[in-house]
Amino acid sequence: MKTLLSCVILLVGVQPAIAAQTFYGIAGGLNYAGSLPDEHYTRGFVIQGSVGRQFGDRFGVRLDAFVNHFAVQATELKLYQCPMGVLCPGSQQNTFTNPVGVTALRANALLTVDPRGYAVRVYLIGGVGGYYFYQHPTIEGAVRPGVSGGVGFNVRSRVFVEALYNKILSAPSQPTWLLPLTFGVRF
Repeated sequence: MKTLLSCVILLVGVQPAIAAQTFYGIAGGLNYAGSLPDEHYTRGFVIQGSVGRQFGDRFGVRLDAFVNHFAVQATELKLYQCPMGVLCPGSQQNTFTNPVGVTALRANALLTVDPRGYAVRVYLIGGVGGYYFYQHPTIEGAVRPGVSGGVGFNVRSRVFVEALYNKILSAPSQPTWLLPLTFGVRF
């Protein structure tokens, strides 16, 4: 009975310390996407929300949900067909723009490179997630797995700047990678 009572008191007493290690974050920034030689992706924007837990000075985990929105600009060569089935001179290039929207849910591990009490801390981040193409010219509605890795700078544990390369696996169409550059705040 004493052991059970001690465990209950310990759990109740430790609960505020555990909750203090949980953090939330919100970020926004620009997005860069991988393109083909005849396609170009606009920079677009990214919005991200996070919840995480810090396990000591060096290691933490974070769950991110983000939305990327940008556009693909491609050129199409339109050839005219002459009588007799041959191609005539005077072909025409058409440029078209289609919106692309990707949302994802990622689980990440964070490793602080130098955990000492400096005002600016550098951390490495990597993880896995699922990527959903909610808007795309050819694969709208597709869900693909992906991996991510990058680096971030944390200023006084509140403000952060982060570059996180996202490789979308088994993507049947472009883009196959995203690189959001985000600026955010933790609270």
